[in-house]
Amino acid sequence: TISYRAENYFDKLVALGITSYIGVQALFNIAVACKFMPATGITLPFVSYGGTSIIVALGSVGILLGISKRG
Repeated sequence: TISYRAENYFDKLVALGITSYIGVQALFNIAVACKFMPATGITLPFVSYGGTSIIVALGSVGILLGISKRG
């Protein structure tokens, strides 16, 4: 929805990319938990042992919220 409502193409592509990034990360984690895929080392979005993954995910969501507020 945010990508659809964005005003310019750059914001549309960034919103689509961030949404895809978080969605694919969650999909891989669900597939590993259901034993459809071997363990890949990809963390669950917003849950991380080291903290780097959660910082990147929260920063990405902050950018996504900024795009939604503008457009």
